[in-house]
Amino acid sequence: RVCIEAIIGSGSSSVVFKVHDSSNDRRYAVKCVPRGAEGSQMYARCTRERSLHMRVNGHQGIATLHRAFTQGEHVFFILDLYGGGDLYSAIESGMFNGKDHLVRAVFIQLCDAVAHCHACGVYHLDLKPANIVMNEGPAMHIALTDFGMATTHHTTRRALCFPGSDLYTPPGMSSMFKLVGRNSLIDVAECFLLVNSDGCASTPTAAIDVWALGIILVNLITTVNPWHVAEPRDRKFAQYLQDPPGYFDPLNLSTDVKSLVLHALTIDPYNRISLTAMRDGVRKITSFFPR
Repeated sequence: RVCIEAIIGSGSSSVVFKVHDSSNDRRYAVKCVPRGAEGSQMYARCTRERSLHMRVNGHQGIATLHRAFTQGEHVFFILDLYGGGDLYSAIESGMFNGKDHLVRAVFIQLCDAVAHCHACGVYHLDLKPANIVMNEGPAMHIALTDFGMATTHHTTRRALCFPGSDLYTPPGMSSMFKLVGRNSLIDVAECFLLVNSDGCASTPTAAIDVWALGIILVNLITTVNPWHVAEPRDRKFAQYLQDPPGYFDPLNLSTDVKSLVLHALTIDPYNRISLTAMRDGVRKITSFFPR
């Protein structure tokens, strides 16, 4: 009944196929991931991804998860297919260069999708262009996908562990890689279960998503990442810590854009701009690019 037509994406532990369902003549994206043994961390992650993605279904900014099933040693997630690729490829191609209306439209859609998740009590924690898919055609429509790192916890303990991409991770959250190594699988839930139990500083998970949105906004405008990892050992981030406003001066961003980016990339997560204020700020900006 279902025929695989192409491989359209892959990650460290997943492959995404384009398939055709002859029963309804529709095409879908099918994400395939290892199931893991029952009781394992991978098994728990797959279960959590299905549960939390289903919780946020029904919003135009979320790629619909139709169902998930297990076959053999793998789990398959049946998702809406978006033929325009992902936001990462669009940024790399220069699609947004000089196009204020596209930056505004896409970023507001993204803020709305994340706001819907937060309203449902779900925090994505892996926001990045590769996890944002796009439709084909002139009407720019994006959707958020991949809830494998998502959580329902409101805070996470800092300097313990964090599962997201270094490029989009706030400071103080990537030390897990120095402690356990990138090849070690840590259950995402372990990052949250002991929050504040020993007085360790914590970070609001909503603020983690806002930081990632700030980096994505920089991506859309400049096509580059401001640093590799938000830790003092990163030379560029160390420069940012010394002079946040001055760090972005070479990009010739407008005053409004730079102010918004700086508020999103505030080091103290409790002083970081809110998602609502960030969306409103982007809506009011008339020009995102140097003139």
